[in-house]
Amino acid sequence: LFLAVVPLGVAIPLWKYFALQGVQYVVTDEALYVKRGVLTRSVTQANLETVQNSSFGQDITGSIFGYGSVTFEIAGGDDLSFRAIEDPRAIRALVDQTTSNDDGLGGGDRQESVIPGDLTKWQQIRDEIRAIRSTLEE
Repeated sequence: LFLAVVPLGVAIPLWKYFALQGVQYVVTDEALYVKRGVLTRSVTQANLETVQNSSFGQDITGSIFGYGSVTFEIAGGDDLSFRAIEDPRAIRALVDQTTSNDDGLGGGDRQESVIPGDLTKWQQIRDEIRAIRSTLEE
């Protein structure tokens, strides 16, 4: 029985190690990618324009050693998670900064010409909506 349990006790952590080593997370200025696989390859991609929300989490060992997970809510699709990554708060901040823009219209240079009106008019509308919301919240 001992000879059967010892290889199993070694195989499970070894498999988990290779599973973690077989995952790569990539953030570009256009998309998020999760690449998985040791013997085969699976790639999941989400455009940054479709990221609606993000959150990060760390358990107690993650807080001590500086690793954790970040989950991105994707519009019209499944959530995308970066697990066991170093400094999850910084990754979340990077993606949030990339997906948001100070003018509130999203994506920086990605402003589409199909939106009627100019930027100034939309900023005025945004300011009016914020004023209405703050009045309602009081």
